[in-house]
Amino acid sequence: MDLSHFMKKVIISIPFYSKAQFYEELFNLRKLDLGISCIEIRFDFLREKLTRNLIADAKTNLRDNDFKMIFAYHSSMGDNPLLFQKLRSLIRCQPDYIDLNANIPLIPLTELADLAVKNHVSIIYSYHNWEETPSLDVISELCEYFLQLLPHFASDPQNILKMVFMAKTSDDQNTVLNFCKKYHDKGFKLISFCMGEDGKMSRIQSIKNGCNYTYAYIGEPTAPGQIHLSDIQKFL
Repeated sequence: MDLSHFMKKVIISIPFYSKAQFYEELFNLRKLDLGISCIEIRFDFLREKLTRNLIADAKTNLRDNDFKMIFAYHSSMGDNPLLFQKLRSLIRCQPDYIDLNANIPLIPLTELADLAVKNHVSIIYSYHNWEETPSLDVISELCEYFLQLLPHFASDPQNILKMVFMAKTSDDQNTVLNFCKKYHDKGFKLISFCMGEDGKMSRIQSIKNGCNYTYAYIGEPTAPGQIHLSDIQKFL
């Protein structure tokens, strides 16, 4: 796979600390001119209040530069009304995608998914195992569970299931890559790789094994083992 084709499958994840920092990272990304088309904004890094105007300004800037956008607010709050309020605010600003934790309890998850459908926003249902990479059978069973459970997942062909795992050894990557091969042609979009230093190669190889997208960074990483955009060519 050549570099230009691969870059079309790279999502740049940007932690949003402040407007100035965010716009600087976008400027640096544009300077590299590597064909990136999609940006994930991690609003959970924000150091000020999350307001509709702030979200709208970020959206306008991305639209003006022809970037597709993913809005994300990762949190350990779990079943927390404040988290759901923030996610609703992000959805109502109508990004291309909203990232929703697949482990949110089903009732609020369904309400958020309903709102996304109403606002014509596609969904990335994300699952993170921060402790380990389980066996292929366990990952496959979990995938099948999500495919049956996740609200509206099958109704929009642009929806994505994201399942990522912490690598304890470099061999864990093979488990996830085999999962990518197993599910890459099942009729839905998939992102899956290993986190951590022992999982770096899987972030590249997952694309070669059939996954639709992977993540990289331009300023600072938003997850362990994430690869800097300028270093991707070294791994191809």
